[in-house]
Amino acid sequence: MAKTPAAVRGLLDRVWAPARARALADRDALAKLAQAQGGNFELAAWDWRYYAEKLRKLECDVDEASIKPYLQLDQIIAAAFYTAGELFGLRFERRTDVPVWHPDVQVWDVQGADGRHRGVFFGDYSRGPPSAAAPG
Repeated sequence: MAKTPAAVRGLLDRVWAPARARALADRDALAKLAQAQGGNFELAAWDWRYYAEKLRKLECDVDEASIKPYLQLDQIIAAAFYTAGELFGLRFERRTDVPVWHPDVQVWDVQGADGRHRGVFFGDYSRGPPSAAAPG
């Protein structure tokens, strides 16, 4: 979509400083929360999600469990496909005849705005590694 390496570099140059500043501010807020809760350690990458959820609950009184009913998988998939259709003219047609490695994997044919086949999309919505009973 960017068409040239220079365009990609231009985008990265424009977003890098604000994105980095935001990430550092987030890091500082999470570290401050950890210290306020008795943590006497340097925040590590694996601590971010835990403390981000605590901070979100503290600042917004919203936790993931309370918004989960509004973010149902089928609705999120439909919204993503709608957006791809609006932006790129893509159309997705569900396939049920394709072997998959987990029962939660869903498959779609992808067609371009011109109706030509563009590919097959596998959405792996399982919550773990592929099962040992994957089709051969």
